[in-house]
Amino acid sequence: MEKRYFLGLDNGGTMTKAAILDMERGGIVATAARKTAMIMPAPGRTEKNLDDVWQANLDMIRKVLADAGLSGGDIAGIALTGTGNGLYLADADGRQTHNGIVSTDTRADKYAVQCRESGRHRINLPKTMQSIWGGQPPMLLQWLRDNEPEVLHRTRHVFLLKDLLRFRLTGEAFLEKTEMSGAHLLNQRTALPDREILRNFDLLDLEDKFPPLRDSSDCCGTVTAAAASASGLRAGTPVYGGTMDITACAIASGVVDESLDSAIGGTWSINQYISRTPVIEPELSMDSLYCIPGWHLVCDASPTGAGNLEWFLGAMLADRAERCAADGTSIYDYCEAMLNQAGPDSPVVFVPFVFSNHVNRAGSACFLGLRALHGQAHMIRAVYEGVCFSHRYHFERLRGFGDKADTIRLTGGAAKSAVWLQMFADILGRPVETVYGEELGILGTLMTALVGSGACRDYTEAVERLVKVKERIEPDHSLKTHYDEKYERYKRAVESGLLTA
Repeated sequence: MEKRYFLGLDNGGTMTKAAILDMERGGIVATAARKTAMIMPAPGRTEKNLDDVWQANLDMIRKVLADAGLSGGDIAGIALTGTGNGLYLADADGRQTHNGIVSTDTRADKYAVQCRESGRHRINLPKTMQSIWGGQPPMLLQWLRDNEPEVLHRTRHVFLLKDLLRFRLTGEAFLEKTEMSGAHLLNQRTALPDREILRNFDLLDLEDKFPPLRDSSDCCGTVTAAAASASGLRAGTPVYGGTMDITACAIASGVVDESLDSAIGGTWSINQYISRTPVIEPELSMDSLYCIPGWHLVCDASPTGAGNLEWFLGAMLADRAERCAADGTSIYDYCEAMLNQAGPDSPVVFVPFVFSNHVNRAGSACFLGLRALHGQAHMIRAVYEGVCFSHRYHFERLRGFGDKADTIRLTGGAAKSAVWLQMFADILGRPVETVYGEELGILGTLMTALVGSGACRDYTEAVERLVKVKERIEPDHSLKTHYDEKYERYKRAVESGLLTA
């Protein structure tokens, strides 16, 4: 009997997740998740101990197999996704030569500034089609060369996160094209490495440390005996290329043509569409290769998403969250009740730049219009709305780059809140849809295994079989004038340059 189960892994900024897809039932049948610690050794630095991340993956594989009542021999194929950019370095055996550097790290910001000011960015732009920022591998490699050169001497392989973990599973070193094309290191016109790009970043001497490239659906090795023993998988199980996390969420949302936009309401505000024509624009966050050949994923993004709510809960509502936990209630239900107390006519506006932003890296978060008569409810509503305003700002930019879709498919933590979903539709002025499923990042990357293994003939068939619309939320047009005015206040603030810390 042909095997029907596929296993996916997703390593994000705070969580390691595993899930099993049952092709016969057409969905995820078991999931497991564990938090992984973020290490912050100095201001602006965000790192992960990769041994800890690897152990979390092994533990979650064993747990998800047990929860599904399966053995490793039941799994037909494996695919991984993970947080994009950052830098993950290993020796020839896969051991880390430096803690993994997460893309929120700002230590190399000055290198990005120098690259823009020197004009080197524009030399690479026609090939890379990327904006430049400090959390990308080229900037972080330059920082390490200047500050910790011994790390690079010990390094055999330069990886992105999912590719390093795949190496630990298979013992075979590869980089995958969707993620590499989003890391300012790939010539998107040829879909190949380019020595001129490395030369312009003064990284040509590291060329041999970059593993070969593979497509998302390519088989990139099989599970080794050692990894099988540690994880409960079967040695010899195929492991496929996988995708960048934002690509995985887009395909799992059903984005196979230009009729739909994809938004991810997580720590980052991710806003994207696909196009056969690349966008070469220095102010765009990213144009990367999509998992469907011939298409580009056009993305504008910033760390201005739902992570701002998590910050607010920790900074302002920690005591309330503890009481909710003790009572067995949800702090999110409390917040949504407070939203109704303030109402959409609240004049308070929040600029969600707690982590960083898309206008200037030095810009800081703030509340606008806050007075003594306002309270907790007004601030909570402002945080929810501010995240939506940031998404709207990004989508307005994407309209200018050629986005023509009407409907937005929203995933991520924000999509779990009915109140927030309606707010997204009202503030963006467009229909918002959600799809069934909890682990869409894993589902999306597993589609690469389905296509690679032949379980689906292409991504369109995978979407037809696995993606179902859960609900569609229409905007309340009676709030349009109100939210347009409020958004203009937000927009003037973020473009004024006065929010610099």
